[in-house]
Amino acid sequence: MALRSEMSQTRSQMSTLANTIRTCAKRIQREDEEAAEKAASLAASLGASPLAADGIMICFERRFYHGIHYF
Repeated sequence: MALRSEMSQTRSQMSTLANTIRTCAKRIQREDEEAAEKAASLAASLGASPLAADGIMICFERRFYHGIHYF
């Protein structure tokens, strides 16, 4: 009986973990899309080509990767 209870608890924990991962993945995707839109908007406001937005995104990604969140 204890084994069945542990298996049930583990299944529940795995389900919770899977839901957390999905939620985080959706949030990251949404934030990436928002950052891309901001980069494109910034590039457009500067009169830059759409390729400049890619450069701006690279700058954002590097700052985020290095833990600098001041953009």
